[in-house]
Amino acid sequence: MKPKKSITIGMILLLFPLFSPRAAEAGVLGLSLSPSIFEANIKPGKTITQVFTLKNNSAAEQTFVARVIPFTPGDALGNPSLRPNLLPEWLKYFSLSNSDIKLNEPFVLAANQSTQLILTINVPGRTGSGDLYSTLLVSSVVKDTPNVSSTMGAAIGSNLLLTISPLSHPPSLVRISDFAPTKTSFLFRYADVYLVDSLTPIYFSATAKNLGKYFVKSAGALKVEKNGANVSTQNLLANNILSNSERVLEGSPSGQLVYKPSLTSFGNYLVTLDLRNENSSSHAELTTLVLPIKITAVTTIAILVISSIIKVNKKKSDVKK
Repeated sequence: MKPKKSITIGMILLLFPLFSPRAAEAGVLGLSLSPSIFEANIKPGKTITQVFTLKNNSAAEQTFVARVIPFTPGDALGNPSLRPNLLPEWLKYFSLSNSDIKLNEPFVLAANQSTQLILTINVPGRTGSGDLYSTLLVSSVVKDTPNVSSTMGAAIGSNLLLTISPLSHPPSLVRISDFAPTKTSFLFRYADVYLVDSLTPIYFSATAKNLGKYFVKSAGALKVEKNGANVSTQNLLANNILSNSERVLEGSPSGQLVYKPSLTSFGNYLVTLDLRNENSSSHAELTTLVLPIKITAVTTIAILVISSIIKVNKKKSDVKK
């Protein structure tokens, strides 16, 4: 009697956060898949096609399987959480138009061979509006050996963000929350006024909450003003904020929201954070009181030390007389 065949998923999964335009690449496997993310707005009753390039960069022939697996927001940093056990009806919308490669069926790539995966998405006419989040996952397959079941090895994926709507720009609802300097960036807080030192960079943290049913981009800026005049502007990284989820806002280009006062900075500075989308916006603000605290402290200590030295020298001089 032949042993029952089973599939065990034991994979090293490489999925970039939901904003990366780079090709996903598993260096250990010598496997790459591009693009690493695909975004589309599809009207019900329409069909779209996207071509992905898969390359086996290894020195050996490998067997692969391509699947479409749903995911949900994994954390506030944009990492997806795969849900292979979920089998929603909309998985039937996806298929591969390749003549020799089909979803959920093994195929072989020779060493250093590349191929195109032609993903077709056919949305029925009566499909309700909303987002569909999934990953085109390509997994290596370990071939059967006697008395050992088939197993799946490492995998690589491209995230698919699909908005189903008859509108080209469906309504969105995003709100900024928890906007404040980080705890190490200020000395004292009173209401929405933060006391900071002019020599210390001020790092901020903020979260965007997507209360709508469609994903949006975190377009916007962090601005610092004094007496109505602009002092500093930092654009936000255009990350994806999935529906009914939260996303940490990041500044361009470093990923940190930061304002670095100059030596001459003094007084109250208004700090504003704005999110802007096609049909919605959100605004948050706070005030920083910038004072030369460290400079004043160092100067005071220096004066006290010099004064003490002068007094000591004067006493020694008086004793000699």
